[in-house]
Formats: sequence, structure tokens, C-alpha cells
Amino acid sequence: METKPKSLFDHLNGITYDKTKWEDLSESDRKSFSPYLINRFLSMNSDLIELVDEFQKYTIGTLAPREVYKFFCDLLSKKMMFF
Repeated sequence: METKPKSLFDHLNGITYDKTKWEDLSESDRKSFSPYLINRFLSMNSDLIELVDEFQKYTIGTLAPREVYKFFCDLLSKKMMFF
């Protein structure tokens, strides 16, 4: 039985609060990760908007989704964020 892939908000929690490693994500979770949507929702946080804007040129198209996930997971502090 295949489980439902993570939602956008599951991924946001994975990189900001849970700090889930990319390697721990299932194949369907990895496919459901969208750097564009992550950038869009992270930029709604006024503390992160300049950071997201500066790195968007790398996170969209240049870096693989795995690298984007690891980048934000390593860069952002562990805390619950509301978007």
C-alpha cells in the first residue's frame, strides 16, 4: 500500500521544524517537493524574504530539488513557522 506523498506544508515543516533529512523522505515525497512553492511560501515570512529573493536564482533551475531541500534545512533555524 502506497502512502500519500507529503503536502507542501509537510515539506515546509520538514525543513523548518522537524529537520527531516532528504534521505529519510520516500520517493513519492521527493517527487512532491517543489522548490518554487517552497520559495513562494518562505518569502511570505518578512524575516526570510530577502534571503529567498537572493537565492531564488539558484534554487529554481540551477540546483536539484535535493540540494534546495538540504540548503533550506541547513540554513533555517529549527522553529515552527506559520505561512
